[in-house]
Amino acid sequence: MDTKTLEKGIIPCVVGGLGNQMFIITAGYIVHKYTNAPLYILQNTLENNPHNIKHYNYNDSVFKYFGTHLPISLDDIEVFSDYRKFELHYSFYPWFPEAIQAGTLMIGYYQFYPPIEVFENEIRNLFLKGLEDYRAKIPDYSNYAFLHVRHGDYLTKPDIHYIQPVEYYKVAVDHLLQTTNVQKILVFSDDINWVKSEPFFSSNIFEIYESDDELESLACMSKCTAGAICANSTFSWWGAFLGTHGKRAPVYVPQRWMCLDVYSLFPKEWIILG
Repeated sequence: MDTKTLEKGIIPCVVGGLGNQMFIITAGYIVHKYTNAPLYILQNTLENNPHNIKHYNYNDSVFKYFGTHLPISLDDIEVFSDYRKFELHYSFYPWFPEAIQAGTLMIGYYQFYPPIEVFENEIRNLFLKGLEDYRAKIPDYSNYAFLHVRHGDYLTKPDIHYIQPVEYYKVAVDHLLQTTNVQKILVFSDDINWVKSEPFFSSNIFEIYESDDELESLACMSKCTAGAICANSTFSWWGAFLGTHGKRAPVYVPQRWMCLDVYSLFPKEWIILG
């Protein structure tokens, strides 16, 4: 493909797990909206995401309706040697889309909410449209909340990631049940055996969702619109944003998000629990 003939655009360099990738794609979309430059989505190599057990091509689903998809991957990024680089060296730093011009490679994680807020509904609708095949197969969970327990590689990286204690979930669930009329709380986790062994989750209010399909799980989270109790995870952040936050039902997030300073990552309506 001769990239020299393409109109100069915006290229988000997508890496990490699905939640991280959604922030990066979103950042590219926001700059596209400010500049009116084309948004180019590259092919995603599976090596970028160890959580993609099913080896999905996200460009065929959740990213399908964002920008123009090119048959080029990050491995071939040198073909855009005439592009400048805009690199956000710290995931949670404030960033300003109006400072980025056409002909830019966007490098970084862009986990800062204020620019997203401006285009909240557009962004939500584009992701939901990409998940519509999954959502169509999922029952009506509009009276359900979801709860996410994230362990996995967090257990091996305690210097970076926190493991949320059961007490965090107890406080969040108590508050949710006092303020809403949820029918059930659907529990998602990458450590289902731990959830099943934890006495707190034996209550009849909980229903454990067992699936290793992350797109199905995200679609299911998005249909739980009565409340959301997130782990310190971008995956459940997006699950809450796509579903519960759109209805302005309660969303709970832990104050101990990461062993790094976190700035404005959450919508102002979300409830931060210490």
